[in-house]
Amino acid sequence: MAAVMDTRTKYRVGSPILPTLPVNTKPLSFSAKLLWNIHLERIEEILDRNEITPRSTDVEYRFHNEIHDKHITIRTQADFKPESDITWPKAVQQIREYLNKENIHPAIEILAGALEGYLRHYPFATDIYQWNKVLLPDIYTIIDGYGGEWICIDMVYRENIEVIGNSQPTILISARDADEQHWWDDILPAVRHRVAQFPEIQVELLYLDEVRLAAAANSTSLADSFMTSAILLGASCGRSGDVETGTLGGTMRLQKLDGTDELRVGITNHHVLAKELEGEGPFTKFADPIKVDSPSRSDRDAYVADLKDRVSFFKNYSSCNFETTVQELEEALKFAENFDLNVGEVFASSGIRSVPNKHEEEYAMDWCLTRIEGRPASNIFHGNTSIGVREVTGYCSIYPDKAYRVFKKGRTTGATIGWISATQSAQQVRVLEPKHGVTVAQRGPGGIPPFRCHAMILDQPEVDRVSDFIWPGDSGSLILLNPQDTTIAEKKMRNERQRFRRGSC
Repeated sequence: MAAVMDTRTKYRVGSPILPTLPVNTKPLSFSAKLLWNIHLERIEEILDRNEITPRSTDVEYRFHNEIHDKHITIRTQADFKPESDITWPKAVQQIREYLNKENIHPAIEILAGALEGYLRHYPFATDIYQWNKVLLPDIYTIIDGYGGEWICIDMVYRENIEVIGNSQPTILISARDADEQHWWDDILPAVRHRVAQFPEIQVELLYLDEVRLAAAANSTSLADSFMTSAILLGASCGRSGDVETGTLGGTMRLQKLDGTDELRVGITNHHVLAKELEGEGPFTKFADPIKVDSPSRSDRDAYVADLKDRVSFFKNYSSCNFETTVQELEEALKFAENFDLNVGEVFASSGIRSVPNKHEEEYAMDWCLTRIEGRPASNIFHGNTSIGVREVTGYCSIYPDKAYRVFKKGRTTGATIGWISATQSAQQVRVLEPKHGVTVAQRGPGGIPPFRCHAMILDQPEVDRVSDFIWPGDSGSLILLNPQDTTIAEKKMRNERQRFRRGSC
C-alpha cells in the first residue's frame, strides 16, 4: 500500500503529513537511540540506492508545542538536486515499506537543510509590486474571509535553494494553525491565484505560535548600565516591581509652544510599561503613579546573580592569584546591589490601539513617555566597529514605500545595523486559543484589529546566520538612520544577503 506522502512544501518530502515548518527538534535519549541503530543502517542503504548524498540522518522528536513523544521522526537533511523531485518521494516510500514490515511507525522526513532556518531573506528597496496598496489588502481579505489563526503576512526576497546568489519575491504567511488542512486546500490556492499575474512570486506558509515577548539582556549593555548613573541610549527599563522588561530607547525634550516650560522624557513602548492600564488610551492621567526603573529590576537581579557566581568561581581557585579579580567583582556587586534604579514616572502613554493614516491604513500606536527625574541621560550611540560612536541629534522623515539603512541599540541584542524594507507587514497580536478547525481573530475587549508595520532585516556578514536585527526585549529601541546614508538600489538590495526579522518596536 502506498504511503501517505507530504509534498506540500518544495524541498521537503515526508510521511505521513508533517508539522508545518519551522518545528522544534529534541534528541532521543542515548538508550532510546541505541534501539534505532539497526533500523538506521537499513535506512542508510535505501538512501544510498537512491543516491541521496551528501546527507545526514538521525532519529529525533519533531514537534510544535504538543507533547513531543508523539512525534518521533527519522529526519534526513540533504542537498536538493534536479532529480530530487523523483528520488526523495521514492526513498520515503521505500523507507515506509521497510518500517511497516518491522511494525514501527515513526514519521519520515527528507528536506533541504536550508529550510531549517538558514534561508536568507532580503528587503525590497521600493514597492515594485504595489504590495502595500493593492496586493496586501487583497490577500488580507482572502485570508480573513476563511478565518484562521494567522499572525503575520509579509513580502520579502527569499533565497533560492537551487540557484546560489539568486532570490525570489516571496509572500510569507505565518499562522498558529498552519497544520490545519484548510490552509493548504483553500487559502494558499486562493492567494496564489490572486498573484498569478506575477509568476515569479512564491507563496509560503510558516508556523508561528505567537510573537515572543521575553529574552535575556545583552550582557555588555547591561554591565555598561552600572558603570555610570547616566541613562544610556538603549538601556534596559521596566515598571518598578514588575518582572517584564524592555528598552528605554532614548530621551527627548518636550517644550510648550510658547517656549516656556521644558520637560525631559524617555521613550519606550506602551506594552513595556503601561499595558495593565484599562481602556484604549491615550493616557495622560494616572490614579496610581507608574514608577519606572532603568535597568529593570529583573535585569539587575540577573546581573547580581551572575556577579555572585563569578565571585564564587574565582574564590574556589585558592591556589591561583585572583585576589584582584575577586575584589573588583565584589566592588561591582556592591555597587549594583545599591544602585538606585528609579528614573521617574510615566508621563503619557498611547494605549494599545491602531489609528488610520491618510490612506485609511491601520497603524499601531504603542508609545510611552517617562518623565526623567534626577538622573542624567546620554544621546550618544555606542555601536560596534562598523557603526562606531554617533550622536543622536534629531528626527528624520522617511517614506513608507522605500527601504532605509538603519541601526539601533537595544536591551537584548545591543547595537545592530540593518534595513527597513519598503514592503509592509500585516500583523495581529491576539487570536483565539488554539483549537481544531477554523477560528476568527479576536476583536473583543483587549484585542485590536490587524495593523501595519515594516519588516526589519539585519545587515550581517555571511558567516553569522543566526542573529537578528531586533529581538524581544528590544521593544522601545529608537530606530536610527544617517540622513547621508539611507537608501539603496533595488539591484544591489537583491544581491546583498540578509536575514529577515519580522517585528516592530
